[in-house]
Amino acid sequence: MGDDLVTWLRAQFDMREKEIALIAKLANAPEEHTRMLLAEVDAKRRIIEGILAIKRPTRQQMPSSSRGTHYPARPVGPDPRPHLLALLALPYADRPGYRDEWRPVT
Repeated sequence: MGDDLVTWLRAQFDMREKEIALIAKLANAPEEHTRMLLAEVDAKRRIIEGILAIKRPTRQQMPSSSRGTHYPARPVGPDPRPHLLALLALPYADRPGYRDEWRPVT
């Protein structure tokens, strides 16, 4: 499910943290502003972890016979995780390595 996208996103967040630190130093930005920007990057990292932890809802199928044989549970509905990851990547779409296949489908 988009391991390349997750790896790329994490690299973008690493780069963003470095950009924030450099801009804060060069512009003598207020510390609270820098903290807020870094907190936003941290929140995005946590959102990725939350997305990856989502388990797709499944439905257990009915027994196939009176013997009680069950088929494995099947996913219910579309998997939301790729779309959520694609939305997180969208602000970084102009950066090297972004793939058009990651663009969210509307």
